Amino acid sequence: MLSFPDIVTVARGELAATFRGRRGWLLALALFLLGAIPSLLRLLGQHSAQAAELHRAHAAALVKIYDRDIARALLDCPPVLVVVALATFFFQPLIVLFAGSDRLAAEIDSGSIRFWTVRAPRAEIVVGKMLGLWAVVSLLTIGVQAAITVVAIVDQPRDWVWTLRWAAEIMLYSSASALVYASLCTFLSVVLARPRLVFLLGFGVVFALRIARTVLRERDATRLASMVPGALDQLFLSAGAGPKLAATAVVAGWSLALMTGAALVFQRRSV
Repeated sequence: MLSFPDIVTVARGELAATFRGRRGWLLALALFLLGAIPSLLRLLGQHSAQAAELHRAHAAALVKIYDRDIARALLDCPPVLVVVALATFFFQPLIVLFAGSDRLAAEIDSGSIRFWTVRAPRAEIVVGKMLGLWAVVSLLTIGVQAAITVVAIVDQPRDWVWTLRWAAEIMLYSSASALVYASLCTFLSVVLARPRLVFLLGFGVVFALRIARTVLRERDATRLASMVPGALDQLFLSAGAGPKLAATAVVAGWSLALMTGAALVFQRRSV
């Protein structure tokens, strides 16, 4: 049975370590550059003389990225939130790897992980480290998304309820998908214990998952494609409760499998 207080203590330590140093600021800057700036440019474009052409390009891009049903649903979403959502889902795995690849792996490699092994059971350390990484990425992502939401409401104050509904959904979906990638980063950190290897192999795994999703969809293996973490955005953004429940199951299944593997490996690792 896991000890919740120990998990919280480790997770809080991870949060504090990130935001005390430069890494927290670098992560915030990266998210701002990748998510907020494109959204703000989209907002400026919809008030320019080329607004109509931009709207047609916006719709065409959504149809190219997603199927028509998802694209149709996203056309009802404020454009600035669509841009920040797409940027979040696309870059989130890399943000997680950048945030976490040199945390647990470096501690195991240097032996400083002993600071925690004398204070908490090993399983709790692994879960706490993962939840700390997940909280860092989720909080920073939600912060950027919240800032864009405020801009969208100021731009269209009469539609503030509609904007807030979409913003809440995007924040929830991005936080859920971050859990899978935080679990993956933690698993690789425990197995490899080399920060650079964790980042490089993690990047390769993410790339392979996206290729697998594309190949499976092209071969009409839709059910198999939906089980790949790279398909979470499509499931979460699909209309209806069914795809969202399927996405929740994918998040839970992959996270549980990866964290179970990480805990088992860490129990046997010499530190």
